[in-house]
Amino acid sequence: MQKDPDICIDTKIVIECKEEKEVQTIFKTLNPDNKEFPEGLKMEVQTNRTQFLLKVGFRGNRGRKNNINTLINTIEEIMEHVAIIRDVTKID
Repeated sequence: MQKDPDICIDTKIVIECKEEKEVQTIFKTLNPDNKEFPEGLKMEVQTNRTQFLLKVGFRGNRGRKNNINTLINTIEEIMEHVAIIRDVTKID
């Protein structure tokens, strides 16, 4: 039986904002959710004035199938949260 290969994936997403206040709102809102991740996933968040930087990494396979889906689903969920935060805090 063939074993699934171990994989390592690092992603970096940069979200450009109009104001530093928007960046800080996203950071403060997402921060409490960044405590528990599935095994093998790691997330780092940074801010740089008008940029929100999100780094998500995946390490190892440990014999599980479809673990890449865990990474994709996590990024998708985070991006949905960012979109909601931006919509709710948008000032017209």
